[in-house]
Amino acid sequence: MNAIDSDRKLEIKSLHDFLNKHPMYQRQLALLLGVTTSAVEKWSNGDRRLTQRTINDLNRLHYFLDQNPEIRESYIKTTQCAVC
Repeated sequence: MNAIDSDRKLEIKSLHDFLNKHPMYQRQLALLLGVTTSAVEKWSNGDRRLTQRTINDLNRLHYFLDQNPEIRESYIKTTQCAVC
């Protein structure tokens, strides 16, 4: 963790926290984190626990996406309104 990260409070404490703030498909999150889709699936199902390093990576990604809404928009799940 670098000096900038050490000043921040860890807002994201779980995969659920991250996906509530940034809903995206598992394959997109895997791509952003540099892990396999299978790893994200195991975290999501509770078959595998997140390491502190992964929690830190999720927090860095959370801050990055918050600071870059145009990038965030390209990754989050959006639904089309059927009546719009």
